[in-house]
Amino acid sequence: MIYKDIHTFLKDYDKDNVIFCYGNNAVVNLVGNLMLSAKKVGVSVVLFALDEKISDGMKDKCDVVNYFDLEVEPDKFYEYGTEEYKKVVWQRFFIGLKILKSGKSYIYMDVDIVVRKNFENEVLNKLFYRDDIDCVIQGFKLFPLLKELGCTGFFAMKPTERTLNITFEYFKENNYMDYSDDERFFNKVIMKRKVLNIRILNANAYPTGPNYYINYAEIKNTCRIVHFNGIVGYDTKINRMKKFNLYNNG
Repeated sequence: MIYKDIHTFLKDYDKDNVIFCYGNNAVVNLVGNLMLSAKKVGVSVVLFALDEKISDGMKDKCDVVNYFDLEVEPDKFYEYGTEEYKKVVWQRFFIGLKILKSGKSYIYMDVDIVVRKNFENEVLNKLFYRDDIDCVIQGFKLFPLLKELGCTGFFAMKPTERTLNITFEYFKENNYMDYSDDERFFNKVIMKRKVLNIRILNANAYPTGPNYYINYAEIKNTCRIVHFNGIVGYDTKINRMKKFNLYNNG
């Protein structure tokens, strides 16, 4: 189903939690692979389409919300670290805030994720375990300090006073565009300053790419997702998925 805009979606979508991703047509194969993997285990993922081409291409595969607020080139892959990438990457928080304001919780996931098991109830149980928990997030350790940080490629939030206060104005006041990416901002500003009460998900159940690449033999049958991060480039990610037999869209 296609929703003409986010306002229509939030009014008509009948679930209390929204699992979503977003992208332009340049990542349509990754989106298709994510949707196929999610469908196999009963996870419903909503695509916020940044252009008409991906909206039309995915309309029969998942719920699609037309989100044409940005001026994006449909077939241009926004490479990590570029200024163009920075324009797009923050939308996970801005879309998420609109979902929170509607009274719903959300789980956000990057399009370079493959779903292995239905994680929704587990993640929501951790998120709603206590009233004071605002966010649960995929984690990774920064070597050599072994400090656990949040990976903003997979996280969940519920509407609380604290999450609702992380507005676009908050990002501007904290000079968000001076940061190379959203994850650095999240860890240095939101997490370090304890703006939110955050819980880190189990690293082997929700592995980042580097963790999975090293430990896949031990965790491949039990992990809920695989996040193919830690590598740069569209074809590089697809080739890595194929290496682990987790690419089924082409």
